[in-house]
Amino acid sequence: MSFNRYLEISLGKQQLGIPASIALAYAAGWDERKRRAVARMLVGVWLGLQLHDDVVDWQDDLRNGGAWALAIARGIGLQEDTQPVTHRRIVEGSGALVRMLVASSRYFADARRLARIVGTRELESWAVMREAQVRELSMREASSPGFTVRAHKLAPWAKVIFS
Repeated sequence: MSFNRYLEISLGKQQLGIPASIALAYAAGWDERKRRAVARMLVGVWLGLQLHDDVVDWQDDLRNGGAWALAIARGIGLQEDTQPVTHRRIVEGSGALVRMLVASSRYFADARRLARIVGTRELESWAVMREAQVRELSMREASSPGFTVRAHKLAPWAKVIFS
């Protein structure tokens, strides 16, 4: 599957909340520019979260019937290798997880920029934090494939140990 097709499908799933959000913005008296910004901001938040979730949960999703990361990885292709091909090797070797994390960071950056336009400082601050976290994950994933899944699984342990 192409990465763009994945984004189209994900956006289709996420857009269900936009009409209600626009209706609320309209009821609040917001002008057309702000209402469009709200819609685009929410797309940034939702896709940023969805992409990140599809990275950290790809192995669980695969056990439950299918993983977007694997579909994207297969669309990218894997270099010929003499090692046995596993789903993990396909996903981690393709760079799909890095690509998904970079896109997630960009969507959070869009949400941050649009939250400023809308005037939602708390959401802007949240988006700044998420953008930085996911950008950091993308760099770590690029240098050590599988890092994001390992970090996610170790997070509860680390919270107990380091708190």
